[in-house]
Amino acid sequence: MNCKQYWRGCQQCGLHHGQQQCEAISHLFRVVSGLVGLLIISWKLTLVVIAMAPIKYYMVRALAKRKEKYIREMIELNRDISAWFSDNIEGIKEIKLWNLYRMRERTFCEKQGVVLENNKRNVMLDAWNMFYEVMLEWSVTAMLYILGGILICNGTLTIGGVFAFISYSSYVTGPIASIMNIRYAFSRIMPSAERLFTFLDLWEEGSGDSLPLRK
Repeated sequence: MNCKQYWRGCQQCGLHHGQQQCEAISHLFRVVSGLVGLLIISWKLTLVVIAMAPIKYYMVRALAKRKEKYIREMIELNRDISAWFSDNIEGIKEIKLWNLYRMRERTFCEKQGVVLENNKRNVMLDAWNMFYEVMLEWSVTAMLYILGGILICNGTLTIGGVFAFISYSSYVTGPIASIMNIRYAFSRIMPSAERLFTFLDLWEEGSGDSLPLRK
């Protein structure tokens, strides 16, 4: 990979980061406007919706840390298997002379099994993130129905008010979940970005061509 490809990748990462920032700002405005509307309808039910934010935050935080760990392991595994392939290519004559095909095949199966296990854990973590998000939204909706029914029985809120509140609550819970998931999305690219920036920040020896020649 040459320098142009490196910079192209950096530009793509920057564009992706900028798009996510714009989406986060738009979601933030939607959350604020939605909370104002919910407070007008019922401040008691609004507390249930607001309580979702810290729960979602800690869930995403825990999953993001685990995601970063798996991504770092995946990078190291890919580097290890690439080095192993390079050793095989350099020592292909020795492998043929000593008839090491079976041993190399077993080693390849073991390394590939570890890579597949890591990929499976990454996929399962994404599935668990979606599952927790759906379960949290359903739990909030169920709590709103239960508390809304209690408020209707007490005469504090009307049936139409409860249904209007539940309908408008999606304008708050959806953006909150999207903003929290930005942390999880960045956990996928941060290990690679850190390696790239570490490589770009490496100290370089001054070129001898730049030194003035003495006559």
